[in-house]
Amino acid sequence: MNGIRLQLIISIVLILIITLSLIQVSSIKGQGDIRSNNINSPALFGSPNNGLVISAATNNNEYQLGQNIILTVILKSIDENGTHILSSGPKNTFNIDYKIVLFDSDGRHANQTDKYLKLEKSDNTTPPIIPSRFGTIIRPGDEVKDMFTINDWFEINREGIYSIIVMRKLDSWEDGFAISNLVSFKVVNQ
Repeated sequence: MNGIRLQLIISIVLILIITLSLIQVSSIKGQGDIRSNNINSPALFGSPNNGLVISAATNNNEYQLGQNIILTVILKSIDENGTHILSSGPKNTFNIDYKIVLFDSDGRHANQTDKYLKLEKSDNTTPPIIPSRFGTIIRPGDEVKDMFTINDWFEINREGIYSIIVMRKLDSWEDGFAISNLVSFKVVNQ
């Protein structure tokens, strides 16, 4: 019963986020310029939750079709006592600790790769191994950085402007999560 409730909560929140994101995506669609979201630019943070904020950025604003797109995610505590997060292992795990949503240039969800689909299927059928989970306290002002190769998880097989939103759970998805800024990048044909 708890699993179904959690899936329902996550689904409702994702629908809300997607709706808000589509409004933002449609507002930048066709403008031809990409807001600076390069990891070397000053960080933009999304909505805080329990003292945790997330900044997401790509390593470039424009990519050739087939080029790896590296997404850097920075977690930062803005709470004076620090922020406690629970991780699934020594390295934060894609699709367990994070949920990443990618929209194509038409504002639709980008297709997921076979690797993503296999991971998603195994996550739904395999119970979490509790001993491998560990807690981390991010001290006030400190940052934790994770990196993902977006092409490993999503099919990016046509040119256009793509947009990403990242969510990071706190101790569990039911305990809440923080949402990143909207990240946009352009893919061009070689």
